[in-house]
Amino acid sequence: MPKTNSQADLIRRAESLLDAVERCTPEEKQSLDRDRQVLAEALGELKGFKARQEELSALKQEATQKFLATAERVKDGGLSLRAAAKWILGPRNARLAHFDVAPVRARRSVNVKKRIEKAVGARPGAAASTDPQPVV
Repeated sequence: MPKTNSQADLIRRAESLLDAVERCTPEEKQSLDRDRQVLAEALGELKGFKARQEELSALKQEATQKFLATAERVKDGGLSLRAAAKWILGPRNARLAHFDVAPVRARRSVNVKKRIEKAVGARPGAAASTDPQPVV
């Protein structure tokens, strides 16, 4: 007996066996009737489970599509809410951080950046600066 590798092969082989019983003589059919009924009942259950499996697969695909569509609506809603918060609170308000929006802050001037760089260079162990200006 060949090894059955797939569900379709299993169903096809079972149907083939049932067809073979139908081609038998009436005496042989009577002898094989009990086993044929068991096989026919099991095959019917198997086909039912296979249909249910395909139905659930379709439902899973539909649920995934609905989930992804809803996820897009959530993303769009979050974007709209953050934009509205920025509009209502103002672009510089620190409370924007609660909405995961970075408030606009003033840029540092070039002089402040230079002073910071000098201060970092004037730390212990770093090369001493020759410029006697105080660091603010």
